[in-house]
Amino acid sequence: MSNFMTPHFQLLADDIWEGNLVAIQRLRTFGDRERVTLEATILSKFGKSVSLRGTPDQVKATLEAARRS
Repeated sequence: MSNFMTPHFQLLADDIWEGNLVAIQRLRTFGDRERVTLEATILSKFGKSVSLRGTPDQVKATLEAARRS
């Protein structure tokens, strides 16, 4: 089973996609592997390719733009 198929990453991706600020702020503690896994999970679940790099405000703006498109 790939990392992005684990329930942990699925639930975290849901929280991030919905704009949960606490979940978005947690991204700052993640390494590249975890961040890329979450990006892949979002792509798999929502069909949107997003970058989760940057400040929490930048990530939130990126996610808002992806949800609108």
